Amino acid sequence: MKKLLEKFEEVFNHIRKLKKINDVEDVFFRGQGEYDWKLMPGLGRIDKIPEEIENRLYFDFITYGGHLLPAYRNTWDVIFLMQHHGMPTRLLDWTENFSVALYFALKDSKPNKSAAIWLLDPYSLNIASCGLDEIDYLESSYPQGYVKYFLDKDFKKHQAKFPKTVVAIQANPPNARIAAQKGAFTIHNNLEKPLEELYPECVKKIVIEPELFKAAKKFLSLSGISEFTLFPDLDGLARHIKNLELKIKIP
Repeated sequence: MKKLLEKFEEVFNHIRKLKKINDVEDVFFRGQGEYDWKLMPGLGRIDKIPEEIENRLYFDFITYGGHLLPAYRNTWDVIFLMQHHGMPTRLLDWTENFSVALYFALKDSKPNKSAAIWLLDPYSLNIASCGLDEIDYLESSYPQGYVKYFLDKDFKKHQAKFPKTVVAIQANPPNARIAAQKGAFTIHNNLEKPLEELYPECVKKIVIEPELFKAAKKFLSLSGISEFTLFPDLDGLARHIKNLELKIKIP
């Protein structure tokens, strides 16, 4: 536990540094099961992205799943729903809660490979990428919508494209899981380079070695973090009960 606390102190020291230098109000965290994974959204992880794949993913989703989607929705709502249900998008998940990030780092980890927690200063990112000293909201800042900025060729030809390389945004629309996980996001216009290469001064990686996993899981248990607290639905409850009663890891 001592070594784990030293890791936590490294995180807290970095946050104190950000607050002192940049007067940061919020820090975004992201847990990753392997320390060498890049900060790339799902769409950017596709090897040799097929032509028009973003178009096809979006319109297949609303064509085949239209009857399952909320009656009132805009195109930004749809892209958040796609991300929520595991479709590759331009969104990358973050959280404003350190324990949540640690949970996901451990959830996706391998026994013999280090995991990582990334820290992001969303304010310095947005200042660097677009001169905006706040965390953005897509609906208010870009009311034309996702389709117009990323899928409509005529719009991209005749009007300005989405003007950001990467931008830190608040969750939109909110749902139970996003609320429980204190979710936040970055949305990536640039799918060629990961965030840590575009703006290295805005992020910091904390490596969690395998020998710390057991103590970290105990810390999360003492903190009340579980499948059901982070996935407050019947799926999350079922996984939580199986983990609790069967003492095995359920995918």
